[in-house]
Amino acid sequence: MTNSRLLQGLALFSVTLIVLYVLFDKTDENKINQDDSSTPPSREILSYVPADTLFFFGGLESALLKDTLDVYTAGYGWLSDIDFSNILNEEQLAHASPAEKMLAGLFSEYALLLQDIPNATKNLGIGAKLDSAVYTVGAIPVLRFKLADTSVFNAFIRRAEQAAHVTPVQGKLSGTNGNIAFSSYSFDRASITKPTETKLIIAVNNNYAIITLATPLEEPIARNTIMGIDKPDSSLATTSLLSEIKTKYNFHPAYLGYINHQEIMNGVTASNSNDFSRMLDVLLQLIDEYKTGTAGTETTKKNATMNSKPLENIRTAECRAELMAIADLWPRTVFGYTDFSVDTSPKKFTASLIIESLDSEFLQDLKSLRGFIPAIIRQISDKLLIGFGLGINIDALMPFLTKTLQSFAQSTYKCELLSNTQQLLANANPTMAVGMMTGMAAGLQGISASILALDGSMNFSASGSMPNIKSIDALVTISSTNPQGIIMLAANFMGDMPALNIPTDGTPIDLPVPLPLPDGNTAKIAIKGKHLVAYVGDKAEQAANQLASETLQPKGLLALSMDLGKYMKLIAKSAEQNAAENPISPKELTILGKISETESQFVESIDISEQGIVIEMQMTFQ
Repeated sequence: MTNSRLLQGLALFSVTLIVLYVLFDKTDENKINQDDSSTPPSREILSYVPADTLFFFGGLESALLKDTLDVYTAGYGWLSDIDFSNILNEEQLAHASPAEKMLAGLFSEYALLLQDIPNATKNLGIGAKLDSAVYTVGAIPVLRFKLADTSVFNAFIRRAEQAAHVTPVQGKLSGTNGNIAFSSYSFDRASITKPTETKLIIAVNNNYAIITLATPLEEPIARNTIMGIDKPDSSLATTSLLSEIKTKYNFHPAYLGYINHQEIMNGVTASNSNDFSRMLDVLLQLIDEYKTGTAGTETTKKNATMNSKPLENIRTAECRAELMAIADLWPRTVFGYTDFSVDTSPKKFTASLIIESLDSEFLQDLKSLRGFIPAIIRQISDKLLIGFGLGINIDALMPFLTKTLQSFAQSTYKCELLSNTQQLLANANPTMAVGMMTGMAAGLQGISASILALDGSMNFSASGSMPNIKSIDALVTISSTNPQGIIMLAANFMGDMPALNIPTDGTPIDLPVPLPLPDGNTAKIAIKGKHLVAYVGDKAEQAANQLASETLQPKGLLALSMDLGKYMKLIAKSAEQNAAENPISPKELTILGKISETESQFVESIDISEQGIVIEMQMTFQ
């Protein structure tokens, strides 16, 4: 991995974060802890969103954008040192499609705006608030946002076109409620022999900016809805869905969304059931025509019927009923911000994604698998560089798997897809292998690994090169109701491993390792309460001692924790020390140094709640 690619990746990652965070504000008016009894303001933009949209992200109210400078003082200063004007080099520009060039140009110009965050929204034509929504009409994604100054936004688009060296094709679309002019950019490269006729579309209408796609999939009625000439007969503005999601999960009213599993299944299992279904029929017909060499005929859409062979087996009355019943039990994936604290030090927020389930019995069975994850990993901490924890109650795994498979096997399915799946699982009999594993590791509740401190650098000179480590504080933990049994199991699998007589009172003993450790340290192993811990370093020893007081209570399924500031310091140091083999400019080193000054930690986790499967991210900024 070259330093140039590394820097490009870091820039993209960091700019993406700022694009997300630039939406936040610290005023009392926009805090998450609002009075739930107040009626959310009506949003005109929701009247453009079909009620059967497959995906939505927006909110019940606009997002305030002032005071972002105060929020991100430590996070974006380094952007001013990056030149975003040449994202695509000459060779890439020569081979890229007009749409690819334009997307690069949009990214370049937007990144330049973020170098002046106090004026970024004004220079984009948005104004003090962001009134936006991302959704689908059928299968087509749409980004729509309100403009305070259309001329400023149009100037932004022209700059992006100039930066990308692309000329748009101008078009006009007419509908019952008016017409709209738009710019289009084809995704077809010059060398392509079978054009897809898919285009990136950018338009301004009724003080809204619209960024979407034009494809051979949509009928005129759907296309008019996509462009906003005609509004859908049934829209999100006429439903209480967003209010219900906000209240149920305590999401911030300006930042919430969902994926509608029921509408996706509705479209897959029945022809002509919604816009998604109709577009899916056309797509499958086009694929069939490309295979047979008849693509592009005038009758493409007229022939988009049950020629969709991949769906014939599930578009039966039996399959539709049974698959829709499954979708009804797992209706949506919802997401939003549940904690939003920017008046504190450090500033912090929590984002949650929940795969909803109405199958309470299955959720209770799934919760039995939750295991132990150390507090240092599942909580925000500046004492950790990086940590990973897997919580698994191994004793519950076999009963859970057996019950789930038996329940599925005993169900009577008329749908061929489901009945075939039953037969495959019956023939595979996965419980036998799982039973052997769980029997050997009885009592296991979790496994984790953490690096608390690291002095050294990564080696970028060659693939597979060993890092240069001067000192390290790290520990590996195996949590079990029977730590001594884990030791015996390890001894059985490692015949050359010397006998380890580890005291049960927490006293550590030396752990022989095949390689010398940095700084002359010696690895230790100890039983701390219900935890078998192997560690090296003083900080790791302190963390190991703290584990003795942590009881084996279920804490989740998975957790990943990282201190981004410390990690970026390691990357910056590595880049500097590898400069001889992988040259890096002083400017690039300066940028890496500024990024490494960011004080930020995050924890990602997967758990089970009464509502479903929960994926959560906690993050802090100084």
